Amino acid sequence: MSDNEVTDPQLAADLKKRRSFRTFSYRGVELEKLLDLSNEDLVHARARRRFQRGLKRRPMGLIKKLRKAKKEAPPNEKPAVVKTHLRDMIIVPEMIGSVVGIYNGKVFNSVEIKPEMTGHYLAEFSISYKPVKHGRPGIGATHCTFLLPFPKPLLIDPSFSLPIVCSNQPYIPLDTNPPPTAFLSSKRDLGPARFSFAFCTMRSTSMPLFSHDIM
Repeated sequence: MSDNEVTDPQLAADLKKRRSFRTFSYRGVELEKLLDLSNEDLVHARARRRFQRGLKRRPMGLIKKLRKAKKEAPPNEKPAVVKTHLRDMIIVPEMIGSVVGIYNGKVFNSVEIKPEMTGHYLAEFSISYKPVKHGRPGIGATHCTFLLPFPKPLLIDPSFSLPIVCSNQPYIPLDTNPPPTAFLSSKRDLGPARFSFAFCTMRSTSMPLFSHDIM
């Protein structure tokens, strides 16, 4: 028997229910029946105690703005974003379908309220920090790289008088054997200065050193 031949209304309703897609239910209650329940029946104990104490002016003002945005929205389109600083606002079924700009301390993150969010706080969907994503470890951070040799010092001809870009390596003249205290190290001798101009006198010749990469 085809669907067009079904005349019994009860049988037709059962057939439609079997063919329907998976519907959302919150704690065993379907979405259509959520609005019939009170807020105390929907949320956990902590939020229920807050509702019993009564909502202040600012949470009620946010709900009024969300109602207005829904009413002014064109058909089949999302309502306008309503910005708020109320991160401790508890999501109620009346807010489902609205778009809220939740402040995280720096920017407003637009979040569309869905049925699964009922009973949660707005702050849970606009975290105030950026999750850490660690990169590759540097030299010396692990046991296998702890004893790796550092790069050799850069040898410079003292008669060479063109500008030289500084690096983190010490500078040693070619024809001399100075003690370690005479090495010109960019971090030790030039300090933390950035884009500074220094002179190194070698054989009475001034050699300019540009510390572009000194941090």
